Amino acid sequence: MDTILLVEDERPVRLYLKSLIRGSGVPVKAIMECGDGLTALDIIQKYRVDAMFTGIGMPGMDGLELVRRVQALENPPMVVVITASDELHNAIEMMRNGALEYVLKPVEQERMDGILRMLEERAAAARQRSQMLDLLTMRMVFSFLMDQRPTPSETALLRQLYEPLFGETGYVVCLFHRGAAIRENPRLLLHRQLPDATLCVLEERDLMPFLRSELPGAAAGISAVHRTVDELSLAHAEARSARAMAFCRGEHITAAPMGNAPLSPEAGRLLSEEARSQRLHLLGTKKGEELAARWEELFRAARQGLIPPEQLLGEQYAFPEGVLQIYSGSLDGEDLQALEWCGRPLSFPTLEDYSRAFMQWLLSFHRKLAERLEFNRNQARIAQAIEYMEANYASDLNMAVVSNYISMNYSLFSHLFKLQTGSSFVSYLKQMRIRQARRLLAETDLKVLDVSRRVGYTNEKNFMKVFKAICGVSPSEYRRNMRKDP
Repeated sequence: MDTILLVEDERPVRLYLKSLIRGSGVPVKAIMECGDGLTALDIIQKYRVDAMFTGIGMPGMDGLELVRRVQALENPPMVVVITASDELHNAIEMMRNGALEYVLKPVEQERMDGILRMLEERAAAARQRSQMLDLLTMRMVFSFLMDQRPTPSETALLRQLYEPLFGETGYVVCLFHRGAAIRENPRLLLHRQLPDATLCVLEERDLMPFLRSELPGAAAGISAVHRTVDELSLAHAEARSARAMAFCRGEHITAAPMGNAPLSPEAGRLLSEEARSQRLHLLGTKKGEELAARWEELFRAARQGLIPPEQLLGEQYAFPEGVLQIYSGSLDGEDLQALEWCGRPLSFPTLEDYSRAFMQWLLSFHRKLAERLEFNRNQARIAQAIEYMEANYASDLNMAVVSNYISMNYSLFSHLFKLQTGSSFVSYLKQMRIRQARRLLAETDLKVLDVSRRVGYTNEKNFMKVFKAICGVSPSEYRRNMRKDP
């Protein structure tokens, strides 16, 4: 080992421990010392320390708090507690928080020798793991996890490198939500970000200290303990199943039972094709409260364990596709991005987190979709009105007649017509009639009076006035200009 730190408020004890370390025969390059927990924490944050021997009762910060604080650091040292027999309960508590071992005062040379050999073996194993991961074994392990078997030679190498480590206590696969704030540390055999999860592989004996120090409040899916690389894909499948249950319950779950149990009548109702269709088709309607109630009912049943986690996830995976099939013409880029995360529920820590974000987005999307669908319906009705005008411009046509034809409020029709066409109803009708008049003047020999009647004007003078205002010339001049030789 390179560095050992002695933390003890009695200097004679520190000197005695230093002499024991020097006489152990285990090579140690440097031995640092201090008399309180605050100074020790400062040293560990500034320098690389392989192992720390600490007392319990010290001024400023005692050994219990020091161990807790040290375990939260990125590369915590291995910890050994120095204790008197009457403080043994405190030493056990420190071991629950990450300490590896304790020694009773007065410490004997033989006991110190055994402790140092154990620490050196663990330090050597950590160095070995680091070297292994530098040999592209991460890629091969990941292939095994995803059930994409490496070549026979790669498999043999993995067994040679990893199974000696796995044999003693075995390993577990852990799955957390994507982006989980996990720092690299010697406990991790593998740490990868997946599309909807954070994956970690570590030795079973390191599992509880890792969970306590890294993500005590997370909802991890944890595999059963395995000991061979051939079982990595099975361990990954177990962790995925456990993660689905952990997601719904909001707590760590180990090796959840795999397979599908029969659905209860309540689950069957909520997962039926009819219920799924209703949750989709209520979007954009005037039944926003019913929409919210249907989704809340689904999530509540999942939190209560009435719906199997995998079944709930299947509903959420299918939701974006259903929205795209039904409402594709009414979606924008922001909606498409939201649907992407809606289809990845496990990227959220828990169902509580996901359902909160989902419901907030769903109700906002519902309101926007209702506005868009109403706009689209109104567009279709205005288009229907224009078709009616095209077919009946020669009759006594006005806005009351047309708005009544499409069953729309007179004022709303006036507003929407101008919004969609850019012109008022009267101006648009004039343009339509004069356009037809120009065609008749150019293509027929009808008298101007007859042309005016054909396009809906009973008063010839009024027709000529409107025609000249729009075309700049009288109807007769327009006809002469159109018939001039080129």
